[in-house]
Amino acid sequence: MSESLASMPLVESRREQRYRVYWRAHLHLPAERLLEARLRDISHDGLGLTAGEAVSMGTVLPVTIGMPDADGEARLLAVQCSVRVVNVVLTGIDYRMGAVWVDVSPGVRQLIEQWMRKLRYTGALIGSS
Repeated sequence: MSESLASMPLVESRREQRYRVYWRAHLHLPAERLLEARLRDISHDGLGLTAGEAVSMGTVLPVTIGMPDADGEARLLAVQCSVRVVNVVLTGIDYRMGAVWVDVSPGVRQLIEQWMRKLRYTGALIGSS
């Protein structure tokens, strides 16, 4: 018997572990437009986000992430970096996009790593039981 496409397991192509987050972000589009987005996950290689508008695959763009301070979470940091969009899927009324880090300063990279260490111990690992 053939399986329906909906019942087939998804193949995970990411090499790095992903950690679930619920952070806001702004994608800086051409003509000085900002696209509001929600980060769904982060990993060493990139991030997953959801937005009301798609960005073309292969596009490199600046992103500002509203990232809580990993030391106390009471302070919200406006973290700036650049990403390249590598995956776009329409899900309902939103677009899910995957992106890889392109231009990340050492300080931002350190903050991302700090959050991943923290999230590892809170059960936020995607795919963990």
